[in-house]
Amino acid sequence: MIISASYRTDAAFCIDQLISTISAARERGEPIEGAVIWTRKPESIFEIGLTTYLQEAGIPCVIHVSLTDYGEVGLEAQTPPLWARVTSVKQLSSRVGWDRVIWRYDPIILGVHNPSGNRYPMDTGWHAEKISEIGSRLRGRVSHCVTSIMYPYRHVRARLEEASVPPIDYMPSPERIRGILRVVKEFTEREEIPLRYCGPLPGIKGRDILDELEIPSAHCVDASLFGLEPDPANLRPGCSCDRSVDVGDYDTCGRGCLFCYANQGRY
Repeated sequence: MIISASYRTDAAFCIDQLISTISAARERGEPIEGAVIWTRKPESIFEIGLTTYLQEAGIPCVIHVSLTDYGEVGLEAQTPPLWARVTSVKQLSSRVGWDRVIWRYDPIILGVHNPSGNRYPMDTGWHAEKISEIGSRLRGRVSHCVTSIMYPYRHVRARLEEASVPPIDYMPSPERIRGILRVVKEFTEREEIPLRYCGPLPGIKGRDILDELEIPSAHCVDASLFGLEPDPANLRPGCSCDRSVDVGDYDTCGRGCLFCYANQGRY
């Protein structure tokens, strides 16, 4: 069994479910080969003692850490400062190994084009600066980078349109998607951090753009990392994850990111 904590919420908000799932599996004599942990606040992994617990339980883990910097445009106002999160990622890397920590620069949210040609929030140059800043600090500290273009779920779009945030391009053109992914790949690979893509491209069928740019699928839950054979979960188009038991619940994350697909409510 691979346990995921969680597609649906930050690991800090499902720690009790994680521990109870592990306990129940052991009572049944069911082996737990690994745990995939997801968080936007890496310091919380230490605060709740998660890495210590998993190490003492003999359960290897992979930790996905979402590191973006949307706080300045009001999209993730409750997230700690970037420098603090980067420091925590370095600590995680030292604790569990650089090859077990994955940096997620996702979702990529693109601002609406400014006809004047001047810089504007969340344009390609804005993202290039953020990726360069984060990537230069994470060189040698993470296995790879996972990215995705924000998918315009109805409840997410409704929430963003109600908020006081810069205008967003909810359905970028194929040319714009190709351009931003080319830039992301350039800046991550400059720091020797391979790039992978998670899920579907909004408004585009197939993987033509990704294949053209030689960006492989993310494989966020990867059975091979735990010595298991592939077991595709087929969660959605473009997903290459293997099967796992997810212990989180929707509408429980308290991070307050306006672009969160896992929370239906308003903030």
